Amino acid sequence: MAALAALLAGVLLAIVYLIFAVPPLGLLLYHQLLMMLGCVALAGRWAMDPEGPRGTPKLLFFLLGVVSPVVQLLLASLLYVTPFQTHIFLLCPISFGVLALMGLGYESRNREAEARNWEEDLRGAEEAIEQDPGNAAAVLFKARLLEKAGMPEEALRLYRETHRMCTRTFSVFELKEAEARLGAAGRLQLPAPSSRRLSFPGLGPITLPLNPWVLAVLVTAPVAYLDRALFLGVASVWLFVVWVERSATE
Repeated sequence: MAALAALLAGVLLAIVYLIFAVPPLGLLLYHQLLMMLGCVALAGRWAMDPEGPRGTPKLLFFLLGVVSPVVQLLLASLLYVTPFQTHIFLLCPISFGVLALMGLGYESRNREAEARNWEEDLRGAEEAIEQDPGNAAAVLFKARLLEKAGMPEEALRLYRETHRMCTRTFSVFELKEAEARLGAAGRLQLPAPSSRRLSFPGLGPITLPLNPWVLAVLVTAPVAYLDRALFLGVASVWLFVVWVERSATE
């Protein structure tokens, strides 16, 4: 790992030197490096997730989210001096746009399905309690549903009621865990999600110095001095990487 970090640092220093010494060549190499890192991040996420990020079909994510940037990477330097470059660099923005729309649609449908299932489960638990007020399992199930829905005070009250009804259904140890989890005042003690945190394959969650969307644009911005089409392609790759990795962090 140390050797790899040293090698990467050496490559970065060489590219920085070339950016100042021979700007076109240095920026082109910088573009290629960013594209390679983006492709590695997307391929890693595709390989690790059982399905495509944010519910997209895995095969489609491979074709549009992994193959597209690889094709663009391979053709970038070859087409840099040809008129065709303007069109090839639309490949990634269009491909990623399709995946993003599919992911948003999946998340919307998933939220609606979860809401329907939660309501059905809650009705079932309440009916079971109404039929048998001493049904500790039903009370416990309702408590867990309320906790999941973000109603800690009601959930904690039902956890305590379940424990009073049957210690075998909800032991004192489980009650203490629930009280610690929900807090003495009935408030969830969960860490606030960070808008600057991403989770990369093999690296785990990482807190970035800036908002990842802003950072992606800033890191790729120097390429715009070389060519706007190149910038469009590499910026779309890294904005898509942020979108994908945030799905693993949320």
